[in-house]
Amino acid sequence: MTSHCTVLSVFATMERLQLLLLLWLKRRRNRRYWVHPIFQLRETFGEYHHLMQQVLSDDEKCLAYIRMRPDTLKTLLEMIGPHIEKRTTNFRKPLPATERLVITLR
Repeated sequence: MTSHCTVLSVFATMERLQLLLLLWLKRRRNRRYWVHPIFQLRETFGEYHHLMQQVLSDDEKCLAYIRMRPDTLKTLLEMIGPHIEKRTTNFRKPLPATERLVITLR
């Protein structure tokens, strides 16, 4: 009798696991893109690529935008740039270290 109860318990557990797996598979999102087309246009239309050249040329604007002067940003980037830089892969282009730092500071 105990082995019969154990077998039933194992089957009940397996059934629960199968139901959980089905629920997880249903809720899982289908990925249509590796990189969404909007983000591929980041260099053309992105805030960083349009605004930062102007911000970095003006000390006061830079101080207001990223809360530090351009020379301080450059020094900080020289110190941590190699540590936050990512590699380019076949799938996507990474954010440059400067952009990653500005996003973090902003």
